[in-house]
Amino acid sequence: MNERRTNPTKADEELYKLKDIDVFIEKERRHDELDRLLEVQGQKRVWRMTFYACTTAIVVLIALATWGVLQR
Repeated sequence: MNERRTNPTKADEELYKLKDIDVFIEKERRHDELDRLLEVQGQKRVWRMTFYACTTAIVVLIALATWGVLQR
């Protein structure tokens, strides 16, 4: 069976590194591939939100520790 797709599917690792995954989502017509792209996009969003939340918590804890040391 010949592959009729002009653009072959990318590995998940390559998709996670893309900054403009929206372009691939707009061009994709196959439902299974579109679902996979949307899943990768959602996972990237969750990772980013978790990273920002943890970074914010660390900054707040450092600020509180600094304030506590200065209040002695």
